[in-house]
Amino acid sequence: MSEATIYRWERNETSAQIHHMPKIIKFVGYDPEPQPNNVAEALLAARRAHGWTRRQAAKAFELYESTLARVELGKGRRLAQKTLRKLTGFLGMRPTT
Repeated sequence: MSEATIYRWERNETSAQIHHMPKIIKFVGYDPEPQPNNVAEALLAARRAHGWTRRQAAKAFELYESTLARVELGKGRRLAQKTLRKLTGFLGMRPTT
């Protein structure tokens, strides 16, 4: 990354692309984003920590990309229990009922 890129991030002119996040988290020693409060926020945090696009995460979770998007955005119907268990297991969370 260039000095100019970091300067623009600090001034909120741009933001880091998701594929940069694993190295940023490693460099600063923590994830600078707030702690997730639910499955949707935890999924986004996990994607960011791994540097995954939504497509890459959907493949890793064996989900449709549209399903993952729906979960992250908190839209649509409830997840199937099997899918919820898979996601919460990966995230180290307890499934909600």
